[in-house]
Amino acid sequence: MSPYEIVFKINESIIKDKIISDDEKREISDILLKSVADKSTIEHFYSNMKIPKGNIKLTEIYPLFYIPPYNEGKKYRTITMVTPHTLMFTANAYELEILRILAIFDGQSEKVKDMLQRTKERISRMNFDSSCNIGEYFEISIVALRFIGTAFPEEIELIQNLIQVIKSHFGDKKRHSGTAFYYRLTLSELPNSIAVREISNIRGMLLQQLGKSYVMNSENDKYINVLDKYILRNCLTRLEEFKYIKEREPFVSEKDGRLHFDVKM
Repeated sequence: MSPYEIVFKINESIIKDKIISDDEKREISDILLKSVADKSTIEHFYSNMKIPKGNIKLTEIYPLFYIPPYNEGKKYRTITMVTPHTLMFTANAYELEILRILAIFDGQSEKVKDMLQRTKERISRMNFDSSCNIGEYFEISIVALRFIGTAFPEEIELIQNLIQVIKSHFGDKKRHSGTAFYYRLTLSELPNSIAVREISNIRGMLLQQLGKSYVMNSENDKYINVLDKYILRNCLTRLEEFKYIKEREPFVSEKDGRLHFDVKM
């Protein structure tokens, strides 16, 4: 599997609470570590990209370790099926999702620790609040939040600052539905002290969405709509009052062919 395929497979497994064996974790970590870009690949990538307006250094905007392979000119979709418009977004999502898996599977390795630390420092210097109206900085801020929440859950101030940026700018314009799904996914994984408060604030919306039926007309529907139901479930079960749905799964009704989730007590 390629690193990109691994990102999709492992994320889907974790979101759906599937067991990943220690052997599989080691195998995945080995593949990802062997996929770190070499010096010539990184230099070639940097020499071919256009620098966005502003004073942010190149190394603070773009990846340090994982360069998305050429994809016939197409941008790599995120795990919630958002197609980036910019190289900056697709490259950051590609690297940060890979590093997040390494943080979970091999976070005590010295090599991984170094990559995580250098990436955290890079993210910390990106001024998201003043840049969210430029390009796809807003979308990157959510990917960055997910990475930090997993790799550095003790960085409460940085996590809270990123959440504030996201909440402040979410309504600036119409967002792709996959962007909302990605933020919900991030909330479902954040440290409990932060997650409970933020999820409680949108509890009603999450519950209403979980109770809605979704179409299942295409392969895309079958992937993203099912994934979103699990994400909604995982968000709500961070709250004590919804622990009872933790083991429940979405299902397709024989009556209408639509995807449902039973939220009744």
